[in-house]
Amino acid sequence: MKNKVFICLLIMATFISCSKDEEEKINENLVIGSVTDIDGNVYPTVTIGDQNWMAQNLKVTHYADGTSIPLVEDNNSWAILGENNSDKGYCFYNNEESEEYGALYTYAAAVNGEPFILENSQGVCPEGWHLPNNEEWIELINYVGGIDDAGRILKETGAAHWLKSSETGDNAYYFNALPGGNRYLYDGTFERLGSVGYWWSSTQNTALDAYAFSLHYSSEGIYYTLYGKSYGMSVRCIED
Repeated sequence: MKNKVFICLLIMATFISCSKDEEEKINENLVIGSVTDIDGNVYPTVTIGDQNWMAQNLKVTHYADGTSIPLVEDNNSWAILGENNSDKGYCFYNNEESEEYGALYTYAAAVNGEPFILENSQGVCPEGWHLPNNEEWIELINYVGGIDDAGRILKETGAAHWLKSSETGDNAYYFNALPGGNRYLYDGTFERLGSVGYWWSSTQNTALDAYAFSLHYSSEGIYYTLYGKSYGMSVRCIED
């Protein structure tokens, strides 16, 4: 119970003032809770519309059944990972474990070796949660105001993590999106911490690429684009 109270207070502390009508709409739909992964990490969660989302990036190092996810720190080892659904790997940005930004996962690691087929693909998420697909991401985007405004609304406010975030971040629904950057597929280098956040979707396009959603420090919108499956990107889970 103490953990839940602390998490609630932490999220509420990030709230940005808004009009009375906007505040009533948000509070009407908002439920703050928490979920714990197999490693014992506790994540705040938030209800946005009809969806329950983690309000923090995943940092788990094992699947829900206890199987270890391969840690890949060496750049060359990361660069030879295949664009497939079997080369699993995770790391932390610059190989420095981060409580704030979480871990970066290949697509194969995020979906636990299976492309999106079923309605809920648990992948790397805790029991009762799954990797969101394109439709679920788009439902979130539409609920908070549409593709042109979702970036501003979902980003953490202030300049502690986001470049120029004081100009573009509202965090009105406490999603707390952070710019965790990515790991480049071809040479294993790390890119764009502080300027872009990338999150995998479970929806693949072909055997070689899948969708990811991204927020940029200089934009109020949100983007979804195809990426090679051995990129390292952040993960947010959604409740079943």
